[in-house]
Amino acid sequence: MPSPTAEIPTRLVVSVIDIPVLREGRAMIPIRAWIGAVLAGPALVTGMPLGAQQPAARDSLPASEAEYEGWKRYHLFCDRCHGPDAAGSTFAPDLRRSVAEGGSMTPEAFQAVVRDGRVDKGMPGFAPLLTAREIEQIYAYVQARSEGRLGPGRPRRTPQP
Repeated sequence: MPSPTAEIPTRLVVSVIDIPVLREGRAMIPIRAWIGAVLAGPALVTGMPLGAQQPAARDSLPASEAEYEGWKRYHLFCDRCHGPDAAGSTFAPDLRRSVAEGGSMTPEAFQAVVRDGRVDKGMPGFAPLLTAREIEQIYAYVQARSEGRLGPGRPRRTPQP
């Protein structure tokens, strides 16, 4: 009996069948078709034998409490215009660039724009809906995305010490 870590051999299964086809709505002309399916062992798919330890992928979604709360609020209030993961859209900027080093948004400027809006550009102010702390959390989320510490998708909270 093979061990659980043994490689499964690769096999190729090929079938030949006749497929009837209508040509110009008249006669049925059989066409030979080759149908092949590759049944590959894990070594072919992953490059590793079955049971081998795969290298750990970098977890790109751990978020602090502030970043996680910011992600929740971002998706409630900002996502529609600024797109998923703060990546921008056809009519609102990529916030990752705005808060990046050398970008146009300091934490204070971000706070003011979110609070008061940019009515001339179509952005409403969110002062009635968001507290200063909640805007800081949104900034923390966008900053983490900008720095590449937080990848796209739903982040997960990191355990608090």
